[in-house]
Amino acid sequence: MKIAALLAALFVFGCTPTDDDDSGPDDDGGLFDLDDDDAGGTPIEEPSAFDLDCDEVEPNDLDIPLGGLSTPSPPWEPATPCGMVPAASSRASLALRGRISDVVEGTWNGDNDAWTFTFAEAASPRGVLQWSPLQGDLDAQVHCEQTTGGLGRLFGGALASAEVPETAQAVFEVPAGGRCWAFVTGFDGRVADYVLWLEPAEL
Repeated sequence: MKIAALLAALFVFGCTPTDDDDSGPDDDGGLFDLDDDDAGGTPIEEPSAFDLDCDEVEPNDLDIPLGGLSTPSPPWEPATPCGMVPAASSRASLALRGRISDVVEGTWNGDNDAWTFTFAEAASPRGVLQWSPLQGDLDAQVHCEQTTGGLGRLFGGALASAEVPETAQAVFEVPAGGRCWAFVTGFDGRVADYVLWLEPAEL
C-alpha cells in the first residue's frame, strides 16, 4: 500500500529536477558559489606578460567611512609597495593582483586593497580591472602625480555595470619618477580574484 501511494505521488507531482551548482550548498555555507559554472560577462584578453607583476600583501585596506563610496586622499600608508614600473617594453606595464574576500553590497565597506608604485619614465596609461568569476561589480581608482602638478585620477566616479570589466584611459601624463596609488574593492557580487593592469597608451 505504501509503495502504491508513493508511486501515485510521483505521478501527480513529478520528479524533482536536478539542480546545477548555482543552487547547491557550498563549502562556505552558501554565501558564495566559488565553483559556479556561469562565467558571467565577457572578459577582456589579459596581456601575456607584464614589465612588473605585483601581488597584494595584507594588511593593505583603506579605512572607508560607513556606507561610503570614496577613498581618502593619497598617500595611503597601508598600501602594498610594488616598486618601480620599468621603462616600457613591448609588454604591458603593470599588473596588480589580489582577492576581494568580502563584499558589502552597495558600499565599499567590504574588503579592499591598496597599492603604491612609481613610473621609471613618463606615461599616460590605459587601465583595466577584471575579476573572476566576472559577476557582480568591482571598482577601482588609480591616483597618480601628474606633470602639471597635483594628482590625476584614472577611473572616474561612476560605477560600472555588473559583469563588465572597468576600463579607463588617462587624460594626463605621469612624469618620470611619478608616484601612483591604486585601490580595488567590491560594490556588488561575491568573492573574486582580480587583476588591475596598466598598459602604455597615447593621449
